[in-house]
Amino acid sequence: MAGNDYLLFDEVEVNPHGGVQEAREIGANAVERDRSLPTRRVWPAVVKVPWIDDRRPKQNYDAIRGRDLKITQRLAKRPEELAAYEAAVDELLKSGAVEELPLGEDPRKWAYHYMCGVPVFANQRKSTRCRICIDARELNNFTNKEGDEEAADMDLQSRMLEWRASKRVDCEDLKKAFWSVHIDESDVKWLGMCVGSRIIRWIHVPFGTNWSPWALSSVLGKILKQIGGTDGAEAISFYVDDVLLRGDSCSEVSKIRREVVPALEERGFEVHQDKRMSNLDT
Repeated sequence: MAGNDYLLFDEVEVNPHGGVQEAREIGANAVERDRSLPTRRVWPAVVKVPWIDDRRPKQNYDAIRGRDLKITQRLAKRPEELAAYEAAVDELLKSGAVEELPLGEDPRKWAYHYMCGVPVFANQRKSTRCRICIDARELNNFTNKEGDEEAADMDLQSRMLEWRASKRVDCEDLKKAFWSVHIDESDVKWLGMCVGSRIIRWIHVPFGTNWSPWALSSVLGKILKQIGGTDGAEAISFYVDDVLLRGDSCSEVSKIRREVVPALEERGFEVHQDKRMSNLDT
């Protein structure tokens, strides 16, 4: 695989941002799973930011830091919303999708460009009252919506037709799917962000850039091709973070699911059991 789009796997659990000594690329049609090592974990894909050309966004730390502080100051007048915002920031920091500026480090050298995190409140929700949205408008001026090879598979109509036309179906929702895809280490320094008075940078794919849908779609497409060393490979499809398994019988779909779900989990994707939809029990 060439250009800005590749999968990086290793034989053991290794953080790609901590250095990989013997990492290797695996062809899209290879079957990576080792049946003798059922608990082995392989890291998911690492994607490169699909830059338009050699130009990069400017250093804007001071402006973004000032904007972030103003957001926090405004929320100080609404304690409930401020608490929800701080909880969302804490969740982001604990997720592993970002890393925080080390103590004593110069933020202008640590990241070359910054985005602002903007809180969005949904008071009717009982669980997540605040979500953090990313203002990536300036960054998006320098990036393509897709990488060199794989176009984002965003054909909702085709997925719905596949669902309607199949006798038996199983739909698996992936937890925090975008955050399960790593960013190439060389691009991390362009993905700084100020949010909740914290200074961070993204090491996994953020949800909010113009290339985020492509990054997840490209990764899932390649992973499912790798998994698809079974007779049911043609019965596996996806739309954004939903993986659709299809077949003519319950046993057929269940067999595919026993292959797909563990393989996805080995690559860092976790299915959301509470959001699973199927007609295998009817």
